[in-house]
Amino acid sequence: MSDVSTIFRVWEYQGPGYVALPRKLRSTNSPKGAKNQTGKWEEHNFKWPEDLEEIKKYIQESHKAHYDLYWCPSILTQGRRVKDNIPQMSVLYADLDEVDPRKLTLKPSVAWESSPGRYAAVWFLDKPLPAQEAEHLNKSLTYFIGADKGGWDLTQVLRVPGTRNHKYEGSPPGKLMWYNESIINPNDIPQLPVEQEVAQFDEELIVDSSPERLLSVINSVKNQIKPKTLSLLITGEDEILLHDRSEKLWELECQLLEQGISPSKVLELVACSHWNKYRGRKDEMRRLQTEIDKALTHTGRDNIQKKQAAFEKQWTSYAELLGKEIEQPGWMIKDIWQRTSHGMIAGEPKTYKSVIATDMAVSVASGKPFLGQFPVEHQGPVMYIQEENSPWLVKDRVIKISHTRGALNGSAKMNGSVLSVNMPLDLPLYFLNNQGFDFTNEEDRQFLEDSIAKIKPVLIIFDPLYLMLGDKDESSSRDIRPVLNWLLTLRYTYKTSVIVIHHWNKSGKSERGGQRMLGSVLWHGWVESALYTKVINEQQHQIEVEREFRSFGKPSNVSMTFNFGQPGELNYQVIVSNDVKGAGDQVLQLLSDAVRLTVDDVVNALGLSSRQAKIRLDKLVKDGRAIELNNIYTYKEED
Repeated sequence: MSDVSTIFRVWEYQGPGYVALPRKLRSTNSPKGAKNQTGKWEEHNFKWPEDLEEIKKYIQESHKAHYDLYWCPSILTQGRRVKDNIPQMSVLYADLDEVDPRKLTLKPSVAWESSPGRYAAVWFLDKPLPAQEAEHLNKSLTYFIGADKGGWDLTQVLRVPGTRNHKYEGSPPGKLMWYNESIINPNDIPQLPVEQEVAQFDEELIVDSSPERLLSVINSVKNQIKPKTLSLLITGEDEILLHDRSEKLWELECQLLEQGISPSKVLELVACSHWNKYRGRKDEMRRLQTEIDKALTHTGRDNIQKKQAAFEKQWTSYAELLGKEIEQPGWMIKDIWQRTSHGMIAGEPKTYKSVIATDMAVSVASGKPFLGQFPVEHQGPVMYIQEENSPWLVKDRVIKISHTRGALNGSAKMNGSVLSVNMPLDLPLYFLNNQGFDFTNEEDRQFLEDSIAKIKPVLIIFDPLYLMLGDKDESSSRDIRPVLNWLLTLRYTYKTSVIVIHHWNKSGKSERGGQRMLGSVLWHGWVESALYTKVINEQQHQIEVEREFRSFGKPSNVSMTFNFGQPGELNYQVIVSNDVKGAGDQVLQLLSDAVRLTVDDVVNALGLSSRQAKIRLDKLVKDGRAIELNNIYTYKEED
């Protein structure tokens, strides 16, 4: 059996129908008249097995004319390579790229070297599967073995075994590595979770990839693009046919990434260029994104932000520092949160942390005062990523808070025959609800950074921390340090405030809210702005809020009393007061209620340490408000 005839055996295993053998002309040393068609993709379909002799002749002619020849392993019901013509599959396949099939635990039935150091493979299934199920399985296989993530769909084509690859110098021939009759059970392939079948790229990020937009897109990064790359980027459509579109597209993507262009901007540039071979396809953006992901790895630009930061490090002299204009600290929300700062809202469970964060989000997005009284001094878009609350609860809170800010108010009036309508405000507020966002997942981080580049938020909220750490330990400095560094990168790269919602530990005794946060002490050291919450009166929905700022003096604590309507109602009111009882007052109140107290009673009631409780009780004795006898404290009325 020759290398080329391997494809006949694969088709034979699946039964009769139609087969596809597309080809592409690369060499200019082809027959007369073909030169101007170099790089053109040609689709050729045959009836199988009736056209076997015609197929053999077509393969021989393609070889002599210096074509790169491809085949689709799937059997078609009609002579057109589209998904609708593939009702089932009896084989799986993968463009292995640089993955050596000899090292795979799930051995292929057919394996060949498509070019030096690059491979492809086919697996025979023990039974035919419906097309959609088989395609999902093919994707699972691709991800499991680490093959080319763009090569798993039903209509995928692979290079014909044994044919020459004219893409490389010398046109090296491919070669068959093995063919056997081995068959696999679909259950042997680890399945991807169903949710991973969702499109990997948000098509809305580029809604218009027409070439007319190219110059305006170039203008936004023109100082970063080198002349040679720019010349390639603006190649006219009439010149495209003289080149290999796939090869030049790859070259362009790599050059742009190497010149420091962000992946999202590279996507936009190549999409609008004439090199975009996917224009008009439903999966246009996903195809381009897959190529750019591969180019990121190929060029070593997987983490451009970090590499650029390292490259741009430079010393600042004393004179330069004094003469440099640096933005002074200011407020995003007056007396609540510093502008473009990072920090946490942390506290006891059920102390309205998420409500406070939602109120901040609505206030900053609308420009209306936070809680109805703290002025917003830096208004703009807000992104809220939350994993803890159900979507209906998030919506109910947003509606209640937006109503109190007047954001839901609209109006209509007639002036003669003219109707004037004022629509409610459309706030620049974006939610990612229960999507499984993970700080430790590279794809999640990249997705968020791409979204930030588009939305340009002034505030990003993550709620809560413990559901976004994957398998990392929040008490481990080693585990959380990369998370903190990435959050700082967001803050400084995109000039935005970052808020993380977190919890206190149960056994914390410190008076300082930051020292009571669950996990590593690095959390407290990291914050620049912070709000710490604890219960004052649970029945009256009253909490105490401690504020902490790195650039401003520490203000006094405030109390907040929340009044909520039932789900679906619009009632929402928060009473803010600076009249908050301190720990000493709480001990005095406890003593007046109980008449007699021990240190342990105060510790158990207020969560203070034994030392803190003793200090406060002794102070009450010194102030004449209590009497101490044998470590028992008795309340003393004022004279």
